[in-house]
Amino acid sequence: EDLQDVQTRVSTRRTGDRTRRHYAQRIVTADGVLRQCACSAAPYEYDGQVIGTVVEYIDGARLEQAGGAFVRDAALFHELFELSPVAVYTTDAYHRFAMVNPACRLLLQRPIEELQALTPYEVVAPEYRDLLHDQRDARGSVDNLEFEVLRPDGSRRWVRASVRAWDGPSGAFAGQVGVIQDITDQVAQRQAAEADARRDPLTGILNR
Repeated sequence: EDLQDVQTRVSTRRTGDRTRRHYAQRIVTADGVLRQCACSAAPYEYDGQVIGTVVEYIDGARLEQAGGAFVRDAALFHELFELSPVAVYTTDAYHRFAMVNPACRLLLQRPIEELQALTPYEVVAPEYRDLLHDQRDARGSVDNLEFEVLRPDGSRRWVRASVRAWDGPSGAFAGQVGVIQDITDQVAQRQAAEADARRDPLTGILNR
């Protein structure tokens, strides 16, 4: 009955609904065990044509010890992650990008396949990498640090970033989660105001 439900939802998407959603589903493993999970199905498109379906399963058993409604919470997290207007990413234990939401991919102008081969340091403008390294604490966390990121086309965007480290089940470092806000317009306005403050408003001559 779950398979029929998923097929119905996929069929709806094929008619034009492209919204990513998560639903509680059950799957049967090869050894016959019934597992609860969160399931998301979306059309896979190539060159503008739907050629298949991508199905994502989040194993609920691994989240049970966190408390009740684990499937609902996992689905809600992924929904918020995908729809957030703020750029959010996670890294793995080797500091490479792992999960990158659409807002972050748009900000960095890079596809997920390219980002997963990079570390956050590699998208920071070179002159700010030492600053980012110096400002982080022993676990790699930073708060409201401003710097520029470099896009593939050579353009730059000012961002404000906060980064937190997180541990795996064994307590060892497992990666980081970062939140990035594009502040390019705010920085331009601030710099213009600072430049105006250094000059006489009538003559344009630098103030002493």
